[in-house]
Amino acid sequence: MTPEQYQQVKRLFHAALERLPGERRAFLDSECTGSEALRQAVEQLLVAHEQAASFIEAPALQRAAPLLAGEAAAAIEGRAIGPYRIIREIGHGGMGAVYLAARADDEYRKQVAIKLIRRGLDTQEIVRRFIGERQILANLDHPNIARLYDGGTTPDGLPYIVMEFVEGLPLIEHCERRGLTTVERLKLFRSVCAAVHYAHQNLVIHRDIKPSNILVTEDGTAKLLDFGIAKVLRADAAESGGEATRTELRALTPEYASPEQIRGERMTTASDVYSLGVVLYQLLTGLRPYRLTSDDPLEISRAICEQQPEKPSDAATPRHRVAASQLKGDLDNIILMAMRKEPQRRYSSVEQFADDIRRSMEGLPVLARQDTFGYRAAKFVRRNKALATAAALIALTLIAGIIATAWQARRAAEQSRLATEQRDRARLEQDKAQRINAFLQQMLAYANPSWYAPGKDKRRDLTVLEALDEAARHIDQELTEQPEIKAEIHTTIGDTYRALGRLGLAGAHFEAALNLRRDLFGDRHVKVAESLYYLGGVKTLQGDWRTGERLYREALAIQRDRPNDGNNLPYMLLDLGNLLLTKSDATAETLFREALEIFRNKHGDEHVTVAIAREYLGSAYFERGDYERAQAEFEEALNVYAKTPGSLSAVSRLRLSTICMTRRQYGQAEALIHQAVDQYVEHFGAQHFLSLGARNYLAELAFVKGDYRAAKREILASLHLALQTSPEERSEYTGIRAALGRVMSKLGQAARGEPYLRDILALRSRELPETGRAIAEIKGDLGECLMEQKRYGEAETLFVESYESLKASQVAQSPALKEALTRLVTLYEKWRKPELAAQYRTALS
Repeated sequence: MTPEQYQQVKRLFHAALERLPGERRAFLDSECTGSEALRQAVEQLLVAHEQAASFIEAPALQRAAPLLAGEAAAAIEGRAIGPYRIIREIGHGGMGAVYLAARADDEYRKQVAIKLIRRGLDTQEIVRRFIGERQILANLDHPNIARLYDGGTTPDGLPYIVMEFVEGLPLIEHCERRGLTTVERLKLFRSVCAAVHYAHQNLVIHRDIKPSNILVTEDGTAKLLDFGIAKVLRADAAESGGEATRTELRALTPEYASPEQIRGERMTTASDVYSLGVVLYQLLTGLRPYRLTSDDPLEISRAICEQQPEKPSDAATPRHRVAASQLKGDLDNIILMAMRKEPQRRYSSVEQFADDIRRSMEGLPVLARQDTFGYRAAKFVRRNKALATAAALIALTLIAGIIATAWQARRAAEQSRLATEQRDRARLEQDKAQRINAFLQQMLAYANPSWYAPGKDKRRDLTVLEALDEAARHIDQELTEQPEIKAEIHTTIGDTYRALGRLGLAGAHFEAALNLRRDLFGDRHVKVAESLYYLGGVKTLQGDWRTGERLYREALAIQRDRPNDGNNLPYMLLDLGNLLLTKSDATAETLFREALEIFRNKHGDEHVTVAIAREYLGSAYFERGDYERAQAEFEEALNVYAKTPGSLSAVSRLRLSTICMTRRQYGQAEALIHQAVDQYVEHFGAQHFLSLGARNYLAELAFVKGDYRAAKREILASLHLALQTSPEERSEYTGIRAALGRVMSKLGQAARGEPYLRDILALRSRELPETGRAIAEIKGDLGECLMEQKRYGEAETLFVESYESLKASQVAQSPALKEALTRLVTLYEKWRKPELAAQYRTALS
């Protein structure tokens, strides 16, 4: 076939698709005269297209049914099931087949449909689902739902259902053959919605709504069929766990399934709203909403979960172009609202969806359209054209005389309105600030020892921290009617508790603020992002890194949508990056660079926020052992801090002290550590977790110098302070215990140090990836502890794992990598394996 012939075949194929199946033969007769080869090529493409479409529409189990069923339809015909005799098969699906049957006795004559599981498909899962469908149908009685008459079990143990026999055509085929108008289609569709809404009222989600499951009888009555994968809402809680593990059995129809159904998430009635939206899209445009080029499940899933469908009015095929003008505006918005990716943004119910369709048909404003005055006015004019025309003629005679005066008045009124709004906003913010200030003043007053101060039975020596506790207990009772201010107070108190190291209390207040703000503003507001961010910070400090990362990512996603609203975006980038850095995730550096650019663009190069971002970026270099670049960033940060009185430069000093240790510059390292410790103690107190973490560097310095007893003294001093305030799961406390395990190994007490190191390894392994630096280093420490006990085989496993992880993430000159190689050389020398020792010594050189 030449390129020109291919283009001709392609053009005729697409043109034929735009016609009804019964019109295609005449079309090809006129277009392919004298070229039988051309006609055959087009017809072959049409056949392939129809087969592909049916494949996508059919559930996986329905496709597998003919292969799995060991029983031909012919063998069933004539068989008696209860008082009925099978006449012929009229359909089949994922769980079995449906047969036309009639009464086999003389009681009365009636044709019914019998649904029966085929032999070979009677697995426990399918039988359970089949019996569930039977029970669901028994509870549903609606004129637009196929009725259940009877049910039972065949002599050979297969369950069956006897249902109303619906003689009709699938929804879309019925509408096309009858040539129904847009309005007629909408009326018919609303009757389907009524059936689905009735099912929802009876706590049943259908989960497989599609045109082939909606038959329309000769008299135009729609009937909803096939509740085979329906779900009873009240059973969700008991069954949700098992449902998630049976994704391979989800007999859904991909093109009509909702994004949450594709992902295997928990289902609600919103999923049926989505499927109805897809059906309505196809009913009014002649096309499905997603343009798929294959039946690849991954492509289908991506399209449904990520692709935004084209507006129905733009997608309508030529034979639906007459209706396209009716789709523009309200119907476009109605269909697309029903099909939104997020369940909470769709119609809250099928009834609301159907009512919006009714309002559109009657020319009334709809929920899916912004409710503006202009929109309502346009709707009024369309409903009352004669009245509106007469009113317009009268208005025109008046407008000419008053237009100049109106313009001047409008200008003055606008200026007055803007001034009033500005005053109102200022008054509201002032009132809000006064209320917050009043509460905080009352909070501090609890520490006032005077007889007239709040707190009837308070002690005379009440501290500010105790006053904070006392005030926190009064938030709910004193701010009941002011949820926005209540949320602000919770945030302020939570931030204070966090700064004081009271992380459990801080988290409780941040969570309370988050719940209040979600109720006030919805899920995508910057205030909600702020609360998610603060709560994520507390979870991270408590060592719950998985939850912390999830909360950080949620907050960042919201804030990115509104980068100019609020100032938290760069801080979110830094804190999420810092958490990822702990996991040796290379994307941390990208986040740090983005935050640095935001700060530099906003404040210039010598602002304290730029120094903070440089510290984080330097930490990224530090973690992968690139100490040269890390040192440059830390020194740049210190230069900026020096020009900013009162700024906290402790992080840069501690990082630089480690670099100095590796270069044996012990005096300079000690000076940097003491400066950092003094800063933390001055700002937060000696027992704060940041102060304890800084003191740990003094122990590390003594350890590096080989003064293990001094290292142990420093560690025990830090541990003593930590035990007074910190719960055991705190990450800073775990760092102290890890250091203690290392030191005890060097002091000849390896057996006593081993449990500390094993506990820390287990704790970090729950939160961090196996290949990260943090896990690699603790494995190296534990391996050294075992080597001191002459347990060389166990030590070898840990040393090799540590080395391989560090080799993948560290630069060639990394001190951590060199230490891992040195440990391997030492191990094999002690183990008397000189060949292996030489191998790693070569890598070390």
